[in-house]
Amino acid sequence: MAEGAPRTLIEQFSTREVVELRFTTDDHEEYFDRLAPFAERVEVLPDRVCCTSTTATTRCATFTAAHITPTSALVRRSSLEDVFLHLTGRR
Repeated sequence: MAEGAPRTLIEQFSTREVVELRFTTDDHEEYFDRLAPFAERVEVLPDRVCCTSTTATTRCATFTAAHITPTSALVRRSSLEDVFLHLTGRR
């Protein structure tokens, strides 16, 4: 689907940072619509929800203001996993 150095692929197909959110519920799908307005892309995975954003560190405050309260939030750099999810359209 795409070729290149890892850093190039991340820059081309993802954002600089990702916010990983975990909730107490087993059904993370219910958060997709609530988070979508605040992120460039939302990926619902079985154990977490990933929100890509160029300003991920400020997104946590935005989620709190919108009364979205995860049990944990982690801001991290984008990875090749994020590129894979983007290119395959998987959720």
